[in-house]
Amino acid sequence: MFILLGSILPFESTILISMTLPILVSLFIIPLIYILVLSRSNRNLLDLKCRKREIAYTAVGILLFSLIYFVTNKDKFGSQITLFLMIHYMIAAFCEEFLYRNIILKRLLESWGIISSIIISSVIFSVIGHIGESPVDNLIYRFPLGVFFCIFRLKSKSLLYTSAIHAFYNLILIAA
Repeated sequence: MFILLGSILPFESTILISMTLPILVSLFIIPLIYILVLSRSNRNLLDLKCRKREIAYTAVGILLFSLIYFVTNKDKFGSQITLFLMIHYMIAAFCEEFLYRNIILKRLLESWGIISSIIISSVIFSVIGHIGESPVDNLIYRFPLGVFFCIFRLKSKSLLYTSAIHAFYNLILIAA
């Protein structure tokens, strides 16, 4: 189905259809439906209020990083694919942060302590969220990264900041 949709689009790359759409549905839309329809008592999980300063800092950071990333990688991947990779990883990072740091971490904090919640959320992020990856890589790289994102999310109280840092990290990995 994704290949069919990709073939009717006016561009060559199907990155946004074959990679981004499933992530958007599974990590953002389905959890959002769960909160809105099945879990009416947990509407606080949708409290994503952002300060104007936070939005401005994040927007400037994303613009600067995107410009530098695009200029340095457009010859490596091609302009169009570089642009689609940037869009994909920014959407994917936001969706992952929404699920793992906004919904799962907040729910765990309702019943567990901070350290236990951070560890459980990071295990879910690294092992279940990246189940197709090497278990050793998940333990060595993604688990500590999940801990960092949880701590940063709790300290900054910002899903935007953690999403931006997560996207930057993913894009740097792809370019390396």
